[in-house]
Amino acid sequence: MFEGMFIRALKPRGPFLEELKAAGFDPSALAPDYPGELFSQCLEIARKYEYPQSASKVAEHELGRRFAQGFLGTLLGRFIRAAMPMFKPAQMIDKIPGYIAMGGAVAVTCQLKEERSRQFSFEDASVNADFMAGLLEGGLRDAAAQYTVHVLHEGPHAFALRVSW
Repeated sequence: MFEGMFIRALKPRGPFLEELKAAGFDPSALAPDYPGELFSQCLEIARKYEYPQSASKVAEHELGRRFAQGFLGTLLGRFIRAAMPMFKPAQMIDKIPGYIAMGGAVAVTCQLKEERSRQFSFEDASVNADFMAGLLEGGLRDAAAQYTVHVLHEGPHAFALRVSW
């Protein structure tokens, strides 16, 4: 997650980089694992530097999109991107919980399956609904169908999204 966001997508420098290091993340010395709270803290730092004039929800959504594109540039992400055209829309969407589980920062379940949409519930999330909606939009950009993502509701560390095509 950190590689996709802070090395491939954002490339922090100057005060932005120094604030990340002070928070506990140094892009030049990646650790194998980080706590979800640190990712949230680093996202807040990124929002401050990358989108200082934007409303928080807009900034989080854009950071999610940028993260998706950065992640798709990693070794695992390139594998996922290459496989996308092979799946029908429903098959691609049904893989979301497994892909998100690889990041380890959130528990996700599919609550409702309809012909052209799915409703996902996220719990124990270290990211918010707007970030995840942007991440899914950005991650599905290269898939075979046009997807839309809507935030249905959100609370502390839990939210629900609907993905339609």
